[in-house]
Amino acid sequence: MKIIAASIIRNEEKYIETMIRSISWIDEIVLYNDHCSDRTIEIVNNLSLDHGLPKIFIIEPMSEKRMLSYLSNGNRDLSNEMQIRNTFLKMVFEKYNPNIVVLIDGDEMMSSSLLTHIEKILSNDNYDSIAVSCNHIFDENHSLDVYPAIWNDVRMVDPHVRVLKRFKPYEPGEYPEVPDCFLKPTTKTLCLDLPIHYHLKYIKYLEKTNYSLRFLSKCIREFINTKNVIINRFDFPSDLKPLIYKYFNN
Repeated sequence: MKIIAASIIRNEEKYIETMIRSISWIDEIVLYNDHCSDRTIEIVNNLSLDHGLPKIFIIEPMSEKRMLSYLSNGNRDLSNEMQIRNTFLKMVFEKYNPNIVVLIDGDEMMSSSLLTHIEKILSNDNYDSIAVSCNHIFDENHSLDVYPAIWNDVRMVDPHVRVLKRFKPYEPGEYPEVPDCFLKPTTKTLCLDLPIHYHLKYIKYLEKTNYSLRFLSKCIREFINTKNVIINRFDFPSDLKPLIYKYFNN
């Protein structure tokens, strides 16, 4: 079984090492350089010398525009974003011949406990993908319960399809007040609300540099300010704890 992680990265110098080390259980990592202008690529190149990590491939920009570009009205340019996402994902399947592709952002982590579920879908024709809840870490004991959704009768938090057996295109969609594009689940998507997938940018100790909160709708930001959506969903998985706690100890 060959598992490849695919990620589109832009200026993730605060998180990229954490992301890569969290998926050390994967066979290869393919990163699309979305016009990084900070130390992200330098850090990746240094990590590629670590023989304890998967082999890392860097794909140079395929467009003159950044993936996350914006229209004159302030909305995301979804046509540009979908084209880059789909071209990159299709290339990963065609060029690197994986059995499984795990999708992960540069500011996220993925626990090795996902392996058990990957083995399940590989051996079961009823599934061709896995969706997981995104646990947005807030502090040492809490995450943010934002964007709940019911997928295949499973209540999930900010769910994303993150595991694919074959290419599947991104499609336009919309979260509350936020035009977006994503991989839509089907009846063949295994949906998991478990401590597997973690997002780093909402950690309260990063507040002074945490620009990601602006992507949340106004009502969600107000809930966060009143702590109405901060809950203790899961204990951190043992393989990710050392990576998570370094953000609390700095």
